[in-house]
Amino acid sequence: MAWAILRPCMRITTALILLCLLPCQALFAGKISGTVTDTNGKPLPFASVFVQGSNKGTSTNAEGHYSLTLGAGDYNLICQYVGYTRQEKKITITLNSDLTVDFSLSLQELTLGEVILGKGEDPAYEIIRQSIRKRKYYLAQLDRYRCEVYTKGQMRLRGFPKKVLGQKVDFEDGDTSKQKMVYLSETVSVYTADKPNKVKLEVISSKVSGQTGGYGLAAPEFLSFYENNIRVGDGLNPRGFISPIAENALSYYKYKWEGSYTEDGQEINHIKVIPRRKFEPLFSGYIDIAEDVWRIHSVKLELTKSSQMEVLDTLRVEQLYRAYDKDRWFVSNQVIYPAVKILGFDVYGSFVNVYSAFDPEPLIDKKTFSSTVVRYTDSANKRDDAYWEKTRPVALMADETRDYQRKDSLEQVRKSPRYKDSIDRKNNKVSLLNLVLLGESFSNSKKRQTISMAPLLEMVNFHPAEGLVLNPSITLFKRLDTLPMGRRSFSVTPEFRYGFLNRHFNPWLTFRYNYGKKYSQSFSLAGGRKVFQFNPDLPVSDRDNTFNTLVYERNIRKTYEAAFIRGSYRSGLGSGFSIVTGFQYQDRKPLENITDYTWRKDDQRSYSPNYPNELVAANFQPHQSFTVMLGINWQRVPAMWNTPIVK
Repeated sequence: MAWAILRPCMRITTALILLCLLPCQALFAGKISGTVTDTNGKPLPFASVFVQGSNKGTSTNAEGHYSLTLGAGDYNLICQYVGYTRQEKKITITLNSDLTVDFSLSLQELTLGEVILGKGEDPAYEIIRQSIRKRKYYLAQLDRYRCEVYTKGQMRLRGFPKKVLGQKVDFEDGDTSKQKMVYLSETVSVYTADKPNKVKLEVISSKVSGQTGGYGLAAPEFLSFYENNIRVGDGLNPRGFISPIAENALSYYKYKWEGSYTEDGQEINHIKVIPRRKFEPLFSGYIDIAEDVWRIHSVKLELTKSSQMEVLDTLRVEQLYRAYDKDRWFVSNQVIYPAVKILGFDVYGSFVNVYSAFDPEPLIDKKTFSSTVVRYTDSANKRDDAYWEKTRPVALMADETRDYQRKDSLEQVRKSPRYKDSIDRKNNKVSLLNLVLLGESFSNSKKRQTISMAPLLEMVNFHPAEGLVLNPSITLFKRLDTLPMGRRSFSVTPEFRYGFLNRHFNPWLTFRYNYGKKYSQSFSLAGGRKVFQFNPDLPVSDRDNTFNTLVYERNIRKTYEAAFIRGSYRSGLGSGFSIVTGFQYQDRKPLENITDYTWRKDDQRSYSPNYPNELVAANFQPHQSFTVMLGINWQRVPAMWNTPIVK
């Protein structure tokens, strides 16, 4: 699941032009900051604060603090929070003035006026019917747009075990407390969409706590409850979840009208959403619908395990819409709160999406969209603290600032040769379990290389055409790029296979090189002598065949021997497509069974010939073979994570 927080930011290009043409404009800017609380003084996290009649706005952080920079002038500042009464304050910005403006929001006071019941039903049902009729109209309004985005996500621990599967849990951060932040990132980007298939994300800047040069989460697309089916990430439910105003929603939900309130002259209906049955992909909570126009004003909905949600325990979604003009509204705030308890880890988080500079009529030409879906500017992950202080629309909380400082310091320590050597010594200790069952690997962080070997259980096998077989495999992998997202690397794998009964020694070598800037590319070359399966899909492993031969006297891995040379090339094409081409030359020789040894001898059974006898009557004669291959693969991937990634 992708969880994302989107926040407003000024257009980078526009800002540079203004600085060049109007250098004195900065003198007339003022900073407005403050706190948003309820009437009891409790902070309201991720409340929306914006200037009426403009796209300028921000959001409070988890402690209810906000800040906003405006030019000199008079403004009407508006504060909104889901379930609370909107508040407005008139402010004046003068020369180099800093202004503190606090908001105290009260819970919405719902009016229970006279309602006309049709057939004794709750009035919420007629409101929902009207909303369903208007659903396609409002959905089409969100088919084409461009917006600016500030993305912020964080995940925290409320508790965790001392050990998992016998291994000690150690975050290596020197913090022994049970509560800690495990993920924090920020991203500034521009998102353009032309539904149903065209999207583009340009990441202007990005950072991850504890990862210098890393890229934070950037998933700006908001959840549209005008869709029939809501897909939240890719792993929570493959079918998605049914919207409370889907075409057939009345068959899945019950509704209760709990009253209405007036906001900016518009009556808003507050409706409780109740699943009719458990264990169906349904939301529960509240959806607020504007009277007469029947559009969504805000939502506060939740998914649980009884909603057929996988992985997570709960997922809460809050959305708040804002008017772009009289007819069109857009999502100004979206907050997703995930929570899960697994293997003793109690994890929760928040991903807030705040949209600004929303443009429902963007200038789009043939160059706007291409196979490049996500593009990172050259300096996206190289911005300094001064840049983020100026650009970040929402102030960091104290513990977020400490997390950046502590993890960035720890990262510098972890990059030191001394630390890398100590970690390598720790990780390179030989384990008998790994040696036998899983295989071992030995790393050298300074050289960015790893030597790995197959488990002993896979090195020793049995085949009736070879007898006892020894087949060791060792791989040297080396990363050539210093950046975390670099693609350049190579691997070399020498192998040999020796049959103790037929006394055949078959050595071969495989080389693979990975590279590519715009698309992921690779080529490989292999050659030597090897034992091949007749079925090129390799359906039977040596281990499976060893078990079947020794226990059930069944040889299901039909093989032959060949001297060979093989080459292949693969390249991404974008949009989930990749091209694969290759060749192979083989000088083939047959292998016949030379033993009937088994652990459970049965006179009623015997080994089948070492060739596909259900297809041919006898084994082949020695011959040569040359094959070429050209193919195109396609794999469906979520739009925002599609390749390629361009820097």
